Amino acid sequence: MSDQPPTEEDLQDLIEAAQEARREFEAYDGDEYLISGWVDNDTPFEKAVSELTDPKTLLLILSWSGLEYILADKHATAALKKLLIQRHPGILANLAVYVKRTKPKGKPGPKPKDGKYLYEKILELDAQGKSNGKISLALFGTAAKSNLVAAHLDQARNKKYPTRRAEQRPTNK
Repeated sequence: MSDQPPTEEDLQDLIEAAQEARREFEAYDGDEYLISGWVDNDTPFEKAVSELTDPKTLLLILSWSGLEYILADKHATAALKKLLIQRHPGILANLAVYVKRTKPKGKPGPKPKDGKYLYEKILELDAQGKSNGKISLALFGTAAKSNLVAAHLDQARNKKYPTRRAEQRPTNK
């Protein structure tokens, strides 16, 4: 094995191979996706099924490939169901990790035509020292939505956007 990092061409080949494998998986219409790769001239069907349904094998498939690959095979699905009924701790832990996998968050959406989000406009007017009522009047045409402005400012302060310090109201003591 070489100590050199893979070249850009090698990485591109790997990405294309992974994409092709994913397309093949998504196009698969049977119910023996995994077992079909296990059975060959040296491995009889029964041995392949017993290896596939082993909890350690299912743990590896779940953590590397994902639940959808297990569900594409009736033997693996039956074994997973059996292990879930038995409350196998490794399977339960791996399923919890699988469920918590997060997808990258996208941007909040397209920018409005005038180039600024509502919260950005509110923050600008707040930085100018305007009250919530005046900000509401400027943006919505009515002072009745000052609670909406306050909610935007509160959310901005909680997310650590640069805002003007909240005003302290005098207490009646």
